Amino acid sequence: MHSSVSAETEQRMAELYDGGLSVKEIAAMTGVSRYTVYTHTKLRQRINPETEQPFESLSQYNDYCARQRQNRATNRELSDLIPRELGRLGRNQLWLATQLGIDEAAVSRYVNGETTPRASLQGRLFEALGLPYKTIGDLVREKEH
Repeated sequence: MHSSVSAETEQRMAELYDGGLSVKEIAAMTGVSRYTVYTHTKLRQRINPETEQPFESLSQYNDYCARQRQNRATNRELSDLIPRELGRLGRNQLWLATQLGIDEAAVSRYVNGETTPRASLQGRLFEALGLPYKTIGDLVREKEH
């Protein structure tokens, strides 16, 4: 792992972390960013199930988490449903974003399976698509039966 801090600082961060201090507290005491403290302490404790090695960076960990989200049933269902229903309606993602009052990038993340809409937005999403669901849970339950 590329280290942007001295070995002394890295050791000090590890000691403080082992002493129970938070990432924020360690950053303040060592004069390094929270990101640096996190990558040299907490992140190293997380094991990548794909490699069985510690994550090498926060980016690698975030990429792993994104892949896991894309495999969730709820994310896959929305990823299939939204483009299909937009096609049926003759609409696009920009139209849906406007209907929901959100950024087009958010709709894109739903379509790509990266995220799901917050609970307060789910009913409006399904209403805009002309579907009877109120929550993603309703959609998944119907698919299971």
